Amino acid sequence: MNSNEQAVMTAVGAFLVAYTQADIVTCMAALSTQRPLMLMGTNEDEVICTHEAAKKLFEADFKCMSGLRWGLYQQQWVATSADLASVIIALPLTYRHADKDVTVQFRYAFTLACEEKQWKICAAVACVPRPAQTYAFP
Repeated sequence: MNSNEQAVMTAVGAFLVAYTQADIVTCMAALSTQRPLMLMGTNEDEVICTHEAAKKLFEADFKCMSGLRWGLYQQQWVATSADLASVIIALPLTYRHADKDVTVQFRYAFTLACEEKQWKICAAVACVPRPAQTYAFP
């Protein structure tokens, strides 16, 4: 991995750590302020295009989940240019919800933009894969 790719992965990792710590300030600081924002979460209503909506989404997540812990990356792919980067990762997430521990596999696709020599997230899509050979979606 070259230094540019490493810097991008460090930015993504810092965002994920901030998320586990329910650190809204750092999560928000990881988002681009110079490009349009598009975040798609795992729920059908989670299509975020503003910083205000992103902050509300993080607050809602942190209100209903606690003890967030990411596992190790199981897959990762990164490509960079001078000012844009793309990252695809898969990793498990464990959290507590409604007095129950839950572990799910997450897949993320991030697009980052280089702003003032720092990589910032301008787009992301999160999904929780369904079991193999599942073709019916409720």
